[in-house]
Amino acid sequence: MEHRLDIDVFLRRYCEDWSSQAGEPLDQVEKNTHLHTVKRLDSSDTIQGRMISFISHLIKPSLIVEIGTFTAYATGCLSEGLVPGGRIISIEKNMLFRPLIESNLRILGIEQKVDMLFGNALDILLEIDEEIDFIFIDAAKYEYEEYYDLTIDKLRSGGVIIADNVIWKGRVLSDKKDKMTRAMHNFNVKISRDSRVEVVILPYRDGISFIRKV
Repeated sequence: MEHRLDIDVFLRRYCEDWSSQAGEPLDQVEKNTHLHTVKRLDSSDTIQGRMISFISHLIKPSLIVEIGTFTAYATGCLSEGLVPGGRIISIEKNMLFRPLIESNLRILGIEQKVDMLFGNALDILLEIDEEIDFIFIDAAKYEYEEYYDLTIDKLRSGGVIIADNVIWKGRVLSDKKDKMTRAMHNFNVKISRDSRVEVVILPYRDGISFIRKV
C-alpha cells in the first residue's frame, strides 16, 4: 500500500509538471491559503484549478455563480474563461475569510469582475433572476441538493455545474449513517436520475462531479 501511495504522489507531480501552469497570481493565492488557513486542503489544487479553468474557457460564460468562495483560488480559475464584461457572483458564508478573499481578489486582478456576497447561499440564490452559464458548488455539503434545486432552472441549456467533494473522503461507499456522507450520496443519486442533465463523476481528490444541462 505504501508503494502504491508513493507512485500516486509521483504521478500527481508528473501530471502537474506537464499540465498548463496556473501562473504567479494563483500561486500567490495558494501560498496565502497555506499561510492563513488551517483548512488548506479545502482549496482547489493546481490540477483541479486547471480543470475548472479549462471548462470555463470552453463555456465562455457571461455569468458564473460560485457557491463557497473559501480563499478565492477557484474564483480566479473560474474567471479565466469569462467573456468581456462577464462576471462572477461568489457567495461565502464565513465572514472571517473576508479580508483574505478581498486581498486575493486584488492579487488576481479580478475584484471588478466579482460580486462578492457574504451570507446564507440559500437566501442569496433565491434572489438571482438572471440566466447562469456556469456554477461551481463547494459549500455546505448537506445543502448541495438545495443549491441544485435553486439554480438548475436558471442554468442555460449547455451550461455546466461542477460540484466538489462528491465522494466525501470515500465514505459514500460505506458510511451512509453520517449526515454529510448521506447528503453527498443523496445528491449524487438525485443528479444521476435527473433527465435534464448528464453527469460524469471523476474520482480525483475528494470527487468532482461534472454536470451539463442538456
